[in-house]
Amino acid sequence: MVKIVFYSFLFLAAISCGRKVLRNSMNMPRTNTSKFSVNKKPLNREVFNLIDTTFFYKQISNYMKNPRTNEYYWEERENDLKQVEYIRFFNSGKLTENSIEKSNEIFVLNRNTPIYSSMAYYNYDSKSDKIKIETFILAESTIPRIFKQTAKVYEDTLDISCDRGRSGSIYIKDKKIPKELLNLKPDW
Repeated sequence: MVKIVFYSFLFLAAISCGRKVLRNSMNMPRTNTSKFSVNKKPLNREVFNLIDTTFFYKQISNYMKNPRTNEYYWEERENDLKQVEYIRFFNSGKLTENSIEKSNEIFVLNRNTPIYSSMAYYNYDSKSDKIKIETFILAESTIPRIFKQTAKVYEDTLDISCDRGRSGSIYIKDKKIPKELLNLKPDW
């Protein structure tokens, strides 16, 4: 009887840890689009007055808010020699996020395709005047979840925040997307 309980427990532990995640041909995690809430409503076309779908937006800094003092702490990304973050908006309400090695930045951007990107959607909420973004991620490498953010647009700058504004990133309109990449569509 003890062996049956032990092996049952072991079996249940093994299947609960190994969550199966769909992946595309480049091994990027994908999920069913019904798990996203921002794509349930039609894309609010007013968003195209705020963003440019023909440019990459580059992350230039991160910030965090100290809950005790309400002060913000900034981390400049320009001096980070390892990686650069880029996002790209598509006319379909889809968004791609890429982390690129800084030494390879121009080469990768000129060959950037959505197949190498995180799966994300966006929509504009005219009541709050913010863009809502949802990204599919694997937390701690195995736990699938939808990460929700909001973006406020100031001319060519995006302030993308999460955790109810306690942390976020600043992105600037950076590089024009090469003509040969403009017609590429995300694989989700």
